[in-house]
Amino acid sequence: MGRIPFREVIGAEVVEAGHGRSVVRMPASEHTLNNLGIVHGGALCTLADAAIGTALRSALQPGDAVATIEMKVNFIAPGRGDLLARARTLHLGGTTAVAEAEIEDVRGALVAKALATFFVKHGAVEPRPGARTAMDPDVDGPEPRD
Repeated sequence: MGRIPFREVIGAEVVEAGHGRSVVRMPASEHTLNNLGIVHGGALCTLADAAIGTALRSALQPGDAVATIEMKVNFIAPGRGDLLARARTLHLGGTTAVAEAEIEDVRGALVAKALATFFVKHGAVEPRPGARTAMDPDVDGPEPRD
């Protein structure tokens, strides 16, 4: 799979991932702020999408791939500073998956809540040698050890 350049532009990085869950951090920066000086809703959507995609890949088999079908995001409070998205898989089926993410600021205040449906394509790509999940170390960080 390789890099996801847009994710790099917003500075999103995986903090942890495994077993259908993930935590992804995004700092507020000149690339993510709107004209009011708070994190743009589009950047929050991208952060949620990144966290959910990583969570799903951590639950899938090597060679499987996912793509977002739809996502709903509720914006609850202004996003400022570093933000954390915590995602978890709710359902993993034969062709679709459902997952959610909550985005919090450094104080733990809820900024946004997302619910997404992803298309699941089993055997879509050549698995990495020795892979235990569909995670890509260049995007998702290392696979969980257990």
